Amino acid sequence: MTIDFFAVDVETANSNRGSICAVGWAQVSDGIIVHSGATLTKPPEEVSWFDAWNTRIHGITEKDVRNAPSVVSVIRELAERVESNIVVAHNAGFDISNINRAFQYEDKFPPEWTFTCSLVLARRVLSLVSYKLPLVAAELGVSLNNHHEAGADAAAAAGVAIELAKRRGANSLPELAESVHVRLGKLSSAGYKGSIGKNTPDFHPEANPDANPDHPLFGQVVVFTGQLSNLVRKEAQAEAAKYGATLAKGGVTKKTTRLIIGDGFEGENPSDFTTGKAKKATELCAQGQEIEVLTEQEFLELLDIDA
Repeated sequence: MTIDFFAVDVETANSNRGSICAVGWAQVSDGIIVHSGATLTKPPEEVSWFDAWNTRIHGITEKDVRNAPSVVSVIRELAERVESNIVVAHNAGFDISNINRAFQYEDKFPPEWTFTCSLVLARRVLSLVSYKLPLVAAELGVSLNNHHEAGADAAAAAGVAIELAKRRGANSLPELAESVHVRLGKLSSAGYKGSIGKNTPDFHPEANPDANPDHPLFGQVVVFTGQLSNLVRKEAQAEAAKYGATLAKGGVTKKTTRLIIGDGFEGENPSDFTTGKAKKATELCAQGQEIEVLTEQEFLELLDIDA
């Protein structure tokens, strides 16, 4: 196998994109992990506080990163090693977009990376109830001993990509992505473009009546607006239906109870987003209708997708 790439993983100090407090990496040469590692980083000043929730996940505190290098300096050093290699991350919509946002806080240009997402690839190759990194790794026989330690997660993402390529008989990640109809992503000074599945023929998934009635999506009437970074719209609709949600066939109506907003939206009020569906949701909310607004990341968390 001649497959070469770099895998990356980041941990964040709080819920804000760009608040990176750790970076992990793994270098793959000829289908073998030849080097991996991780370092703590100091998040950009604007988002440098630590939430207890995040610390419970990865164990990193503000004291731990007090003397750490800045995240921008760490990524720039890593980019010198990546050079022209493709990059992979498990849920790249989280990891790579966090890197992009960290550079924006520092008013600096991010590295020029072509990347793909092992989570999106796994969705196209495997059939699992969840695509969290530990479950995908276990399915493929990939070791993951310390989940949410950035180096361990990067190495596991690398192992997942290697095994997926083997299953598809691919000799590169672009070849693997093309074989399962996944678009490569791009990070550059021009912005961020996600690695997502390419569109499939139109379909309208029906709500799963046997889904867990206690799941937050069960029985909800869901509408999507804006472009998603991790899934194409139809895949996202299918995932919501799997958990018992009804997918509205048109726009926002008086039956709508959940509006999921893509395009990197991080707010809570649909009036902060400029689409016809968001405008309609704003009008209905003003009339007393209860419509909960979810960001893409919040939606992914409901699907039990690892971030």
